[in-house]
Amino acid sequence: MRITDKALNEAIDGKRELGDIGLRSALKELRKLRDSRLIPDGYALVPVEPTENMVIAGLESKSSASNSNDGEEASHRTKSDDY
Repeated sequence: MRITDKALNEAIDGKRELGDIGLRSALKELRKLRDSRLIPDGYALVPVEPTENMVIAGLESKSSASNSNDGEEASHRTKSDDY
């Protein structure tokens, strides 16, 4: 037995009784959802919009990366100027 969305919403709102069979069916559906792997291994959920901490970390990493590249370029120029 499959419970329709309408019947489930009415039961949640207290407008309809599901009865034992309907309740068992709803609980089976909940168990399936609980047991299913919604997020595959190797994947993670991320916010739709980056958090403030994410933005700050990104800016700091770019700043750090650009500073290290500048240093590499400067030392590279110095070595090439010697030749």
